[in-house]
Amino acid sequence: MVHRLNALRVDDWKWIHPDRKTPFEKTKPREYELYDLQKDPGEQTNLAAENQNLVDKLYQTYQKFDQEIKLK
Repeated sequence: MVHRLNALRVDDWKWIHPDRKTPFEKTKPREYELYDLQKDPGEQTNLAAENQNLVDKLYQTYQKFDQEIKLK
């Protein structure tokens, strides 16, 4: 699932920008948070630092989607 305000859900992973008002093109991959909703449904533990490859991959996926769909 892709959300137009910088969020993506893949399986149990939720990748999201903490400031939902920032346009995607003004964000950087390292600004995103990553949560394992299976183990942490309350989104209390940001796992982005421990899973930087996944964060980068999800950023690229969202970037491609944004370019193809032109999210606004």
